[in-house]
Amino acid sequence: FDASAPAATVRGRVATSVVPRAEGPDLRPGDRGPPPELAAVASAQAGGAYGQGMAIKLVALLDGTLVDPAQPIVRADDQGVVRGDGVFDALLAVDGVVRDLDPHLDRLARSATLLDLPAPDDAGYRRAVDAIVAAWDWAADPEVVLRLIQTRGPEGAEHPNGWVMAAPLDAASRRQRVDGVRVLLLDRGFEGSEIAPLPWLLPGAKSLSYGINMAAKRYAVANGADDVIFYAPSGK
Repeated sequence: FDASAPAATVRGRVATSVVPRAEGPDLRPGDRGPPPELAAVASAQAGGAYGQGMAIKLVALLDGTLVDPAQPIVRADDQGVVRGDGVFDALLAVDGVVRDLDPHLDRLARSATLLDLPAPDDAGYRRAVDAIVAAWDWAADPEVVLRLIQTRGPEGAEHPNGWVMAAPLDAASRRQRVDGVRVLLLDRGFEGSEIAPLPWLLPGAKSLSYGINMAAKRYAVANGADDVIFYAPSGK
């Protein structure tokens, strides 16, 4: 790692020995993940294993209905909007084949449990995914990122909202598979072992509260990197 960047302009370390981006749980032959010393730290990249800049083309509700992405589907006071009170997961579909849907639905359910949300509608999310797969133009965009979303809904209503969004895999993610990812290593300020027994800090949950992650991503881009990997004060 090259720590030569001036501290006055860049806080954190720049990883210059970058490796091609792996596809999260969807590894292909020849893909390489991060080096072992980085395997246990968390990336700040938004949207899970995939990059930003994706234009949403399809949205499906849990009854299988497709809606215009520009059409509002939540109330203005939905707690997912005003407080980031919700969960998500993201997965890849290639040429009409959805990868690892069961593990991603399981992880969505675990995140919901950690936030004390109602259990996600498993059958509903499957209907929504099926509707998108059936409607997608696979010849034009053979790789698609699916985002599964659940919010708490309006305060006091106790009716969670859920939907699935679909966007073509963005050019940056495709490029990084070949060219690798340049990352900044940023101190997250606490040890993972310190928050593991504190459920109110939501360790292990993929929540919609992404303000810190997005700030870190913007900081990385502003300083010539693609992404961020957080490390603990101990260096782990």
